[in-house]
Amino acid sequence: MPKGEPSSEPLVINWRLYPKYTGYMPHEPLERYAPGGFHPVSLGDTLQDGRYTIRLKLGYGGQSTVWLVWDAYHELETGAWVAIKIKSARASEKGLDADTEIGVLRKLEQYYLSQTQTQTRPFIQLFDTFQHTGPNGVHTCIVTEVLGPTLANILQDYPPEEDTLPPSVILRVSQQLLHGLEFAHAAGIAHGDVYPGNISFTWKTALADADNDLIEMMGGEPMTVPYESDAERPHSLPQQLIACTMFDDWYFDPSEDIRLIDWGWSFPVDETVTVLGQPSNLRPPETFFVHTFTYKQNLWRAGSVIYTLFYQKSPFSFFADPDHFFIRRLVAKLGPLPAPWHKKWEDMLVDYKYVNEDVMPQKLIQDTFEPRWQQIVANILKSDKDGDEYHNEKADKNNDEDGRDYSDKGITDERH
Repeated sequence: MPKGEPSSEPLVINWRLYPKYTGYMPHEPLERYAPGGFHPVSLGDTLQDGRYTIRLKLGYGGQSTVWLVWDAYHELETGAWVAIKIKSARASEKGLDADTEIGVLRKLEQYYLSQTQTQTRPFIQLFDTFQHTGPNGVHTCIVTEVLGPTLANILQDYPPEEDTLPPSVILRVSQQLLHGLEFAHAAGIAHGDVYPGNISFTWKTALADADNDLIEMMGGEPMTVPYESDAERPHSLPQQLIACTMFDDWYFDPSEDIRLIDWGWSFPVDETVTVLGQPSNLRPPETFFVHTFTYKQNLWRAGSVIYTLFYQKSPFSFFADPDHFFIRRLVAKLGPLPAPWHKKWEDMLVDYKYVNEDVMPQKLIQDTFEPRWQQIVANILKSDKDGDEYHNEKADKNNDEDGRDYSDKGITDERH
């Protein structure tokens, strides 16, 4: 094989090629770097004839990696920060014109611009699209606005038994999520994959200030692990593993909004579909019985997100159970199924008699609301009483910088 050409042989992944990787999490699975998989990116790489320069990794998913990029030719004369989502080659096979996510973002933008913009944009703003050829294939690239952490990122720093989200945040995110879905449905689009990992916060306060060093606000120059082996590096693998940004200086601010991201599973709101990317613990109950999805799936998912905001954990866990067992937990938490579904569930139970009550919810949701609310109130009162020197200093700093007082709104927690 001529030197420089990617091998078509299956790649046997060996993490020892990057011996220091364990201390530099999180990063995407290395086995995704193979023909048809992720594009290997190094810091400082450029795309589109030098227009876009890679600076940080913002995140990754099952089909893409996302990067903070400097756009030298943005409509702003001085350039601007943007984000680029680089899809796997396998997820890019349809090309730009047939890419579901691109088509949906364009349709949402068109509908948004046709309305009077009295509320925040509920979806991520699209700037540019193109394809890039690399050693693992041809990759669709989607250029968008830069966002802050996802709700899933935030929840990692709020253990439900130790700390609680401020009520103002719970209410604001819930309202904007419901508005976003209402907007999308009016535009003819059902998102299809609503969950905390696909809800991102904006970071307008950082991007609007030209004096801010955005790299430092995101945690500084990223940690990297170089390829280290006597063997020549396969072209499909990256020169370095790059840790995701931790959004160190992001904090809850009343000016920040949420955006729904990752519209790859979306579908027309008036259609019924039979396949969606469904985490087992978030499946709506009707899908166990009718095996189809409509736009109403978004409403179940939105309810699950709002539950997660309030309780800071998913409404339902999943232990690789058979369907009938998971439905038993739904019933234990939500109450009886509608009559037509209950009969079908009874049919499922014919061959299954044993139920482990130890893993079943012990109370209905409505019976847990008031105790949880009292816990949230108690945490707020305790925080006010104890005082938190770090948070209070940051609150003072915010007041000094912009004249707004955040101290009594429960939004000065800055673990991001």
